[in-house]
Amino acid sequence: DVAHFVQKGDPVDLEAQQAGATSYLAKTEASPLLLERAIRYSIERHRVEQALQKIRAHLAEAQKVAKMGSWELNLDDNIGIWSDEMYHLLGIELSSLPPVFDDFLKMVHPDDREIFLQKHAEATEPGRRVTFEFRGVKDSGNIIHLESNAEGVCDSDGRVTKLIGTLQDITDRKRMEQASEKIHIESKLIDSLSDAVVTVDNDFVIQSWNKGAESLYGWSSGEAVGKTFREVLKKLRVAKAQ
Repeated sequence: DVAHFVQKGDPVDLEAQQAGATSYLAKTEASPLLLERAIRYSIERHRVEQALQKIRAHLAEAQKVAKMGSWELNLDDNIGIWSDEMYHLLGIELSSLPPVFDDFLKMVHPDDREIFLQKHAEATEPGRRVTFEFRGVKDSGNIIHLESNAEGVCDSDGRVTKLIGTLQDITDRKRMEQASEKIHIESKLIDSLSDAVVTVDNDFVIQSWNKGAESLYGWSSGEAVGKTFREVLKKLRVAKAQ
């Protein structure tokens, strides 16, 4: 901040504004005490602004790492405020225009819009906080999985006037869950077969050993898994020779 002196009643100096002046003192009132207070205020304000800039930068970085954006929505006009990461998540360019709810709704997967609107309505109830998942569609056509947290903010009359919340990209998590579920289903299917089915990794270390293998070789899954297939066969031959 820059403190600038002006004659009492004079318009604010344009050059002073361009130089960064935000504090003004009339020359006729510029006592040493008043000047000292103005300088102290200017220094403290500068420190606070620097601290706020650092906090905003840390928050933006944290949201980027977590793939999470923050938002708020005014329910009177359905116009919102988004953090930068919201735009990144949805694959759209940063805009100087405020985001509109109807435009965001178009980015919700058609099959998920009904549940999205239902949860949106629940969040507008006083004291409610909702968490739900839905799919979004980027401009590129790519489908992403999102998790939303939303809650209402009430005015002095107890009426919910706006919603605030977060939106997180959970696509990677959903893919892992789907892969895990697929493995679980395949494992149950293999285990139900009467034939012996054994899976090994690239080093021939046994990864799975179904009930058919237990019946054929006489080894339980707990005994076989983690050992190399050659090691198991060798022990089986020794046991058979005895």
